[in-house]
Amino acid sequence: ATYPVPEGTQPAVVTAAAGRAAPAGLLAFIGAIALF
Repeated sequence: ATYPVPEGTQPAVVTAAAGRAAPAGLLAFIGAIALF
């Protein structure tokens, strides 16, 4: 996936943030399914 990067933003920071957010969202999604 590609994200719009504002001027002056370091791609490494954006990548790291996305890398941390994705697994958390996935775990929450799986957890929600497990509850139902």
